Amino acid sequence: MISLLYRSPRPLVTYLLIAINAAIFLYQLSLTNLEEYRFVYQFGLVPWELTMGEEIAQRPVYDGFRVWVLDVASPIPAWGTIFSSMFVHSGWLHFGLNMLFLWVAGEGVEARVGHLKLVLLYAAAGAGGVGAHVLVNSDSLVPLVGASGAISGILGVYLVAYPLSRSTIFILFWFISQLLNIVSSHGAVAAEVGIAYTAHVGGFVAGVLLMVGYTLAAAGSPGNKRRQGYMDQ
Repeated sequence: MISLLYRSPRPLVTYLLIAINAAIFLYQLSLTNLEEYRFVYQFGLVPWELTMGEEIAQRPVYDGFRVWVLDVASPIPAWGTIFSSMFVHSGWLHFGLNMLFLWVAGEGVEARVGHLKLVLLYAAAGAGGVGAHVLVNSDSLVPLVGASGAISGILGVYLVAYPLSRSTIFILFWFISQLLNIVSSHGAVAAEVGIAYTAHVGGFVAGVLLMVGYTLAAAGSPGNKRRQGYMDQ
């Protein structure tokens, strides 16, 4: 009877984040190669722009026949690309894996912290991932794109929220693999299209720290103390 009456809250924010990512990815698929190159530079995070405080207005690109000089000036400030870059992806595999991890971990995290806090954790962890990437690639002109940093943060949150889950071993194994990849690649993006492992690790660590802080704050809140039968004087 209990199982028939009880319904957990639907992970509406998780579904919404996946929908927004999917809509933007479908838009990317409608672009030509040159248009997508411009789009990635405009809404991806270029570390050099953030650290130097200057905007890249033009970039040369070779399409196999000739060199084009594209206007890649972003319509938003450099700090805004910290967040816009989280919704841009470089291909089907990149998009698909990110959305799979978001769907699996996001539902559990949203059930634990609620809708609004999931948004805040997602954004903050993503910013942490970007910060880690920029720290070791401060002069890079290669755009950083993808939700990997934010979703890595959600994995970190999930690990703290559900430490005894069967997924814990997988998450820890994944995190160790990212650290090893940083060592082997010296923390940098090795090519024009690469994997920013430092963003993964930075987002994950940010997620762990944020959830630990949230858990400690919730445990010390007056409401929680009343439920436990004691109050601070």
